[in-house]
Amino acid sequence: MFRMGHGHAVRQRRFMDDFKPSFMSRADGTTWAKADNTWNAANAYFGGLIRPGKRKTMESISERMDVNINQVQQFITDSPWDPARATESIIDRMAPDFSSKKGVLVVDDTGQRKQGKHSVGAKRQYSGTLGKVGNCQVGVDVIYALPGEDRNADAIAWPLGLELYLPEDWANDPARRQEADVPCDIQFRTKPRIALGMIERARKHGLKYRCIVADSGYGDDGGFREELRGKMDPYVLAVDPAMLRVIDADVVLELPGKGEAGAPRKHARYPPDVEAYSPEQLASKLSADDWTEVKWANGTKGALSGLFYRRMVRIVHPQMGRRAADEVGWLLLEKHSDGLKAYICWGLDGLGLKQLVTLAHMRWVVEQFHKDIKQVLGMDKFQGRTWRGWHHHMAMICLAHAFLAVLRAEKRGKEKLPSFSEVHWRIVEELIIRDLSLKEGLRREQAKRIAMRMMTGFMGLVQPTE
Repeated sequence: MFRMGHGHAVRQRRFMDDFKPSFMSRADGTTWAKADNTWNAANAYFGGLIRPGKRKTMESISERMDVNINQVQQFITDSPWDPARATESIIDRMAPDFSSKKGVLVVDDTGQRKQGKHSVGAKRQYSGTLGKVGNCQVGVDVIYALPGEDRNADAIAWPLGLELYLPEDWANDPARRQEADVPCDIQFRTKPRIALGMIERARKHGLKYRCIVADSGYGDDGGFREELRGKMDPYVLAVDPAMLRVIDADVVLELPGKGEAGAPRKHARYPPDVEAYSPEQLASKLSADDWTEVKWANGTKGALSGLFYRRMVRIVHPQMGRRAADEVGWLLLEKHSDGLKAYICWGLDGLGLKQLVTLAHMRWVVEQFHKDIKQVLGMDKFQGRTWRGWHHHMAMICLAHAFLAVLRAEKRGKEKLPSFSEVHWRIVEELIIRDLSLKEGLRREQAKRIAMRMMTGFMGLVQPTE
């Protein structure tokens, strides 16, 4: 067991103090028996996620933090603290210092490979993390990202939460629901619907952001886009370039009212002599001169650039009697090594091409978030099977990530920000150096050399490149 270095121990306690009400009381102010034990376990679990160790299971955390395993298991699987309240509190803690009108909300989901079918929500389903259909759980997340001024890697990101996607056959199976302790009020919701709920909470907390960014799993959902428009939330959403149908935005529509045959027309339609087209069809007709090379940021290996084209379009539905939607915005096309990429950009009509490209490419922060919480914090090592246990673990993962994000953001103003893994590496290194210095009386340089061997050896950490 390693003792936390004094400076980081103080920072950790102060950070967690902001969330103490979430672990000591319910939203209505009532509490429960032994709430002090819940608070102590919260601090121990939080510290265990940050401290070194290959596996971040309940058993390993209890051993690492020298806490009784029953106390840790009670905290995760049975304790009545509300994980949604804890993760909502992240917004109140982070927004004052790490948000602005330049920020974006990035929506995505991530899979956890599972053996068997008893873990809540586990089944054979598609996971972008796996890149195929496999037996897994899928969690939906929304990340707040504040773009870097120049370097892509200098973006500051923190989580708004992680919620489990409960497949429809799970939601409709009383026996499995009971076994996994799924609350009665939890019904089947699509992934876009889960994301909309998380965005609504951010909106209620007054979080400032410029737009919503997501991949085609969300962009292809017309209901998702419609609800965002209803809330006047701008978006840059990837769409399937072969499936979406559009017309030029300046096409004059046949408005609702009396039709030529006398039957009332309920919806606006585009004229019969106008042919709707897909992003893929549009791209096939563009010449080399139509594409513009855009550099949107500096990456770790040089400039990030690509070829792009945009056109103002209206979404239409040819299969619904030439119905024209009220969705008018930029269709952004990107030539990519993996093929054509397409994005629909709504509520951002006044932005230039480079600005749209920059927003479209903010999705990388959520991919990095998934990598960090799995490789550094052990998000995917959770072995519990219940609904409450899964959400308790994920809430603690979000808190730990937010804490490290704060430490990382404090380096703003320097030439470049350290990566998330660099920040974690330095914390672990200081833990070990301080422990060796106190216990063995070693000089700092000696302790640092030993710490390096320990971290890259039996701890299995990979030293980040600076």
